[in-house]
Amino acid sequence: MVLAALTFAWGCGSSSDDPDPVPVVPTPTDSTEVTPPPTPPASPWVEVVAQPMWDIDWNATDERPDWKDPDFSDYENWMIVMVKMPELLSRYISPDDMMAVFINGELRGLSSVATEVNRDDTGSSKQSTYFIIKVYSNATKEKTETIGFKYYSSELHHLFAVEDTDPYIPEGELGVSSDYEPPILKGSSKYPILTTLTIKFQIDQTVEEPFVAAPLDFLGAFVGDECRGTVYVGQGYNFTGYITVPLYSKEVGEPITLRYYSSIKNAVRVFQISGTTKQGLLMNTIKL
Repeated sequence: MVLAALTFAWGCGSSSDDPDPVPVVPTPTDSTEVTPPPTPPASPWVEVVAQPMWDIDWNATDERPDWKDPDFSDYENWMIVMVKMPELLSRYISPDDMMAVFINGELRGLSSVATEVNRDDTGSSKQSTYFIIKVYSNATKEKTETIGFKYYSSELHHLFAVEDTDPYIPEGELGVSSDYEPPILKGSSKYPILTTLTIKFQIDQTVEEPFVAAPLDFLGAFVGDECRGTVYVGQGYNFTGYITVPLYSKEVGEPITLRYYSSIKNAVRVFQISGTTKQGLLMNTIKL
């Protein structure tokens, strides 16, 4: 009986055929921390496919004025004025445009025919657009008068008006012997505020690759997403590092951003301008 019990007990125990238990090996720990490489700072320049085509929207909603030629019999003398059109407006010239000269609020000369003329002495074939106007007056040397201009663009539905730009010259001329371009753009009905935005660029020489400006670099002054002024670096750059961008605004106090297109980088960088739109000069310094 005892022998049978022992035999039963041994039969229930481990035999030589059972596998040995797998020892638990502790996982080694590495106390050395791996420091990831530092993330390089994001570039402020955003690459673009091609040079941006920033442009001012000159379209307005002005009605066409009902201007009529003056009665020359009411005046004792006249002068010839040859007005060179601003390049920004030349592309919009149409046969229905009108350029008028006013003196003391009275229309004294009117032209609706734009003339293409090449006055470049360098041999260039580039032509500019002019309006030739015969202006009437009763002015004398003792009784002087001052002329002003109003221009209506039929394509843009936009009226421009500038007053008291130059003295009237009896039996004289203005713009015939040399170009005369009155400040027509200053009289925009859509953008009555002209800010002369002057930027001084400082090149950071402490970086590995200092910025290099190029003549085909392009600047755009913006209010929100609206372009309000442009200039090529080749047009406005001088060796002191100043560039002037005429900025046309709807009102005083509009915030300004400057977009700089680098032709070498083929990229754009945006700068926030210190100050807002105003009539006159606004200076800023920008570090590139």
